[in-house]
Amino acid sequence: MGDRLNGKSGMTLTEERLRTWLDTNQVARERMCLGILSLQPGYSHLKPRRPKGGPDGGRDIEAVFRDEIVVWGAVHFQNAVSDSPEDKKNAKMKFKSDLHRALEEKDKLEGFVFFTNVDFTPAEVSELKALARQKGLKHVEIFHRERLRLCLDSTAGFALRFQHLDISLSDAEQKSFFAAYGERLHEIITQGFDEFSKQFQYLIFLNESQKPLHQMRLIVTLKQTLAAKDFQLIRALVELDRLEHPTPAALCLAVQGKSEAAQIRSEAVQCRSENLGAVISKAWSNPPEKEPIRTTRDFCRSLDQINGLFMLRDYGPFRSIADMDQCHVFLYMAEQSIDQVRKITLFADDNQLFDVEISDLVIRKGNAPATLAEDKETTQWVSLSLKGDSPEKWPTKLWQLYFADCVPKRVPQSRHWEPDGLIFSMNFSGNVPKSSL
Repeated sequence: MGDRLNGKSGMTLTEERLRTWLDTNQVARERMCLGILSLQPGYSHLKPRRPKGGPDGGRDIEAVFRDEIVVWGAVHFQNAVSDSPEDKKNAKMKFKSDLHRALEEKDKLEGFVFFTNVDFTPAEVSELKALARQKGLKHVEIFHRERLRLCLDSTAGFALRFQHLDISLSDAEQKSFFAAYGERLHEIITQGFDEFSKQFQYLIFLNESQKPLHQMRLIVTLKQTLAAKDFQLIRALVELDRLEHPTPAALCLAVQGKSEAAQIRSEAVQCRSENLGAVISKAWSNPPEKEPIRTTRDFCRSLDQINGLFMLRDYGPFRSIADMDQCHVFLYMAEQSIDQVRKITLFADDNQLFDVEISDLVIRKGNAPATLAEDKETTQWVSLSLKGDSPEKWPTKLWQLYFADCVPKRVPQSRHWEPDGLIFSMNFSGNVPKSSL
């Protein structure tokens, strides 16, 4: 059906719909172009930016070409395009402005792809590619309307064409599709849709990750239950740092166990003082923001987990879980805590960002976090890094949140933590010195 001609225009149905079908629907345009790029050989780690609007950091699509060249993509569709001189002029200007914006955001960018529903001649394509190469880019591709049509009218593109342009498969196309993918479809069915399930879970996560971030939890699971008097042994700090972002910033989440007196009400005694274990949770930004440090206190008699709760709605550098993608993770603990701790877990709302055993980490002394420098005299802090794949050559490896490769596991909040002996909690904001940790 992709080669069926429209009687009035003489165009194929696919070409006609590329001109007008997605008018004003930027979300569908970007998603279709992301799908088309995924069909091209050599591209991996494909990610959309913000198809629903908002700052996109100079690109609509991110990818990696041949496992080495970072590629940014821009999508420019015009409404009811006719390939007039004005249409072509606008498309060329958009190519230049998007390329300029991308290089402003990442001056060492080496790859750029451009999608447009305007049709270019080979000479026009060569002209734009030459312009990009003059600016230092190694890899440039332009998907104009005819190239988009060829991709969508290919066997691999039939599904995208049906999904985004509502063009059903002809009998011949169905035979071609099942001849090419029928065996693979059978494998997917017999393997229990494992790969499909992973992709489906990732799509669900992408949608959920755009929602506002409400809270995070840093859970320090202990090897054995600690009484209130021993809580002061536990101190931990996680720093999520977007080092490669145009505006670098970090979110610091710290938990500390402490023993302190608290007033408790009961049925038998109206109010009495008891020495309880307190779990103090503090969140702050680096560089500091105008908001005060967020602090929470939970009081317990004993615990086998130190659970730090951080209320972060409209606070700090990350307003959604999606903002944390590709953040670097830095973990610090008080040296006295190491022998007491079995594992560290971090949640963002219901999404488990990591869950790592202490035995899978490399401990290094003398690297106290700068944010807690004033505390060095009273506490010996150590840094913890992921063990490398080759301990002799590479003892540690980069710890980075990369959601496309490792989709956060969804865990209902009721299962994050099952409190044992929780008495009550207090939440407040104030200028609490970070060095008090």
